[in-house]
Amino acid sequence: MPSVERLTVGRWRTNCWKIAVPDVAILVDPGADEESINQWLDEGGFSPDHILLTHGHHDHLGAAAGLQSRFGSPVWLHPSDLGLARSANVFLRHFDRASKPISIPEVFLAVGLETEAFAAAGVHSMHTPGHSPGSVSYVLPELGIVLTGDALFAQQSGRTDLPGGDESLMTESLRSLLQNPDIPGEWQVLPGHGRTASVGDARRALMHNRKEINGGT
Repeated sequence: MPSVERLTVGRWRTNCWKIAVPDVAILVDPGADEESINQWLDEGGFSPDHILLTHGHHDHLGAAAGLQSRFGSPVWLHPSDLGLARSANVFLRHFDRASKPISIPEVFLAVGLETEAFAAAGVHSMHTPGHSPGSVSYVLPELGIVLTGDALFAQQSGRTDLPGGDESLMTESLRSLLQNPDIPGEWQVLPGHGRTASVGDARRALMHNRKEINGGT
């Protein structure tokens, strides 16, 4: 039976998601606390077939290398964020000075070239840049969910003031998510941080803060 579960990890309280669909197990954004994630996976007998990253910031990939080593899972990342991922420890030193350096996965597979691999899981990737050049949202129509990383939260959009951020691209990405006829309002937004919300509720919250989402200026 399909299922979705969340574990919040690390200093930045990143949402790590495990998703089970028929014959495929997916782990999204294992950002930190590898030991806790392993315990969580073991408790459910969960062995990920794929590790998906919504973007290349350190707080979303901090445990990916260890999990890849243990399970042999491919790690998927948009190629535009490969530089960010390989520089994750630079961000770590700046934002989390007390933290130990993290290992970077040796092998990344490029989101956008994964049609056959994801078809069985019913996963569709959307390039949603703005927070970072290679930010991706993962859409699972069978479950009615959109994993938006740090592009879209329950009541606000992601920040664009970090290296690689772009406000105009963020606006276009939010439009592609919130004005998409293939993403109904009752579907759930599963963000990279914080609580979930329906697509409709997230749209209404942003309308107060970002008139351009509705085509305004």
